[in-house]
Amino acid sequence: MTEAAGFAFAILGAFNDAVRCFEYIQVARNFDKDFQTAILKLDISRLRLARWGQSIGLDRVEEGMQTLPGIIGSQDDHEQAEKLLRQIVELFTDAERVSAKLKPLGNDSNVDDTVNDLDKATASLHKKLKMLSLKRFNPRNILKKTKWALYKEKYLNRLIEDTTELVNGLVELFPAAQPERERLCEEDGSQLASDQNVSLIAPIVAEQDPELSAAIKSRQSAGGQIFNITFAGSQNHGLQQGYFSGQQTNNFGVPPQK
Repeated sequence: MTEAAGFAFAILGAFNDAVRCFEYIQVARNFDKDFQTAILKLDISRLRLARWGQSIGLDRVEEGMQTLPGIIGSQDDHEQAEKLLRQIVELFTDAERVSAKLKPLGNDSNVDDTVNDLDKATASLHKKLKMLSLKRFNPRNILKKTKWALYKEKYLNRLIEDTTELVNGLVELFPAAQPERERLCEEDGSQLASDQNVSLIAPIVAEQDPELSAAIKSRQSAGGQIFNITFAGSQNHGLQQGYFSGQQTNNFGVPPQK
C-alpha cells in the first residue's frame, strides 16, 4: 500500500468538494417540469455518492493519514478516484454556468427556499434522504456561497446521468468495498422501506440507484410477512387468512357500541 501513500487525504478532499456541490444547488420555482421530483433526484444522487465514500472509509480519513482504511488499491486507482471526483465537481460548475444564462433578470424569488414549497410527502422524503446522506458523510468547510438554481429539466437530467456514470466508475475502482457498500445499502433501504411515501421515489431510485432499489424491495418483501393481530371478545373463532402488513385489531364477539 506504500505506492498509494498520500492519496487517501487527496481523495477525501476531492470527495468533500463533490458532496459539497449538492449544498449549493437548488431547483427554481419556475422549473419547466415538476420541481419536487427534481429535488428528489438530486437527493438520491447525493445519497449514492455519500454511501460510496463511506464504503471505502472516507468518513474515517483524517489529516495525516496516507491510505484508505481497510481498502487496498494501487496508486493508479487512487489517482483515478480523485480524477472522477473532480469531474463531478466540474459537472456542477458547468451546470451552474449554463443556469446563470437562463436566470431571469432581477428575479431572485424563483430561486430561494423552493424546499419550503414541497408538499408534505415530498418534504418528508427530502428530509429523510438528506439525513441519510449526512449520516454517511457530513461535508466539511461549507462555505457561505450563493446558491444557484436549475431551470430546465434537460440540464438536470444531464447532470444526474453524468454524475451517475462517474459514481459507477468510482464503484468499479474498489471492488473490495462491495460487501460494505451492500451493508450500507441495506441500512438505507430499511430506512426508506418503512416510509409510507416511498412509492413516490421508487421509479427514480430504480433508475439512479439499482442497488438501493433492490434493498428497498427486499425489505418491503420481508416486512410484508410480519404482522400483529389483536383479537378481543369472548367468542373469538373463525378463519382469517391472506397477506397482512402492519397491525390489525379485530373485536369479534363484542357488541357494537350504540
